[in-house]
Amino acid sequence: MRSVDSRRFAGILCGAVLFLAGALLLSACAPRRATNGHLVVIGGSLRESNTEIYNRIAELTGEGTIGVLPTASGVPDESGPAAAERLESYTGEGRATVIDITTENPEAANTRETAEEIASHDGIFFTGGDQARVTAAFRPDGRDTRGYRALEELLGRDGVIAGTSAGAAMMSDPMIMGGTSTAALLHGRAGEGEDAPGVLIGPGMGFFPYGITDQHSLARGRLGRLIVALDETATDFGFAVDDNRAFHADLNTGVLEALGGPQGFLFVDVTRTTRSAGGSYGVRLSLLGSGDRLLAENGEVIPAVEKIRLTPPEGEPGELAAEDAWGRHVIRDLIVELAFDPATEAVAQDENFELHFVEDDWTRYWVAPGGDPETLTVVDLRLDIIPKPGETVAQAAD
Repeated sequence: MRSVDSRRFAGILCGAVLFLAGALLLSACAPRRATNGHLVVIGGSLRESNTEIYNRIAELTGEGTIGVLPTASGVPDESGPAAAERLESYTGEGRATVIDITTENPEAANTRETAEEIASHDGIFFTGGDQARVTAAFRPDGRDTRGYRALEELLGRDGVIAGTSAGAAMMSDPMIMGGTSTAALLHGRAGEGEDAPGVLIGPGMGFFPYGITDQHSLARGRLGRLIVALDETATDFGFAVDDNRAFHADLNTGVLEALGGPQGFLFVDVTRTTRSAGGSYGVRLSLLGSGDRLLAENGEVIPAVEKIRLTPPEGEPGELAAEDAWGRHVIRDLIVELAFDPATEAVAQDENFELHFVEDDWTRYWVAPGGDPETLTVVDLRLDIIPKPGETVAQAAD
């Protein structure tokens, strides 16, 4: 019988132990990947009349109840009851209750009573306000509270977490906390200090595992800051939701569905983007509306079943341009105009940059029969962000 060299055996054993320790460490440090449950991510300014969004929340919670968390709000005594009342108009009386965790008592997020109260519901609704208030209560200094773990367990049993405005921003980790598109493009990630320019990024709740979420996106011209946030955090995909629009993320399947109306869900893919001299080239954009779906893992868009490919228009190309890139719905309107014009490029102006929206071999448009622009779905439009000549180019490259 062959004997085993004790030193060689010890080396093999030591290597195996180190390998297992390393694997456990990597596992502990890896981002969480939720595999059960549902998220309804709402861009803010949600109207009570938006039946598609409210009905989806009601449908997902079934016969269960919804807990409303006004944690993000500066006026929780108003926003919490108002949200509960709206939800009850769709779910039924007595089905929505406010859970009292605010800036006045953030420590309540770490009590057994709070965890049990969250666990008693089948759905949770986060109001708008300031997303940093949510993480300060539920994940102070990166520590998971009892209330946070109860929220994770709710998803684990196929529950639903919905959030509007700040309640949408906090879904991802990392999380955008503030900043404008212009400041983000010029300065990148904001440094320390309350008034530091740039896009402010911090840890989020991490319920949404596919990329960074942002809200009020097209109404408030926030595309630029999302692109910078993706770059600064080495994140591939951004998911931007507009006012009075939403998407439903089925974490069991990785399928996202746009809700609430046309052209309100913007998917941003920077996996093919190159950066040079302060500019970003080859950002890919897809714009979805109600009924359109997206496979979150790879960004494949599945247009609503009734939609057909838009035939490229013929004729003399127009001169498609906008002076204020970050004005209300300027980017959305310019993209729709480009789809229905023979032109293959549209340009929007920022004070220091030009945004070139370009149709190329990857770009596709889909519409409902009849060609109504309101039904337009945009797939894989190219965006180049080009610094204007002058001192701002050097600033952007720093």
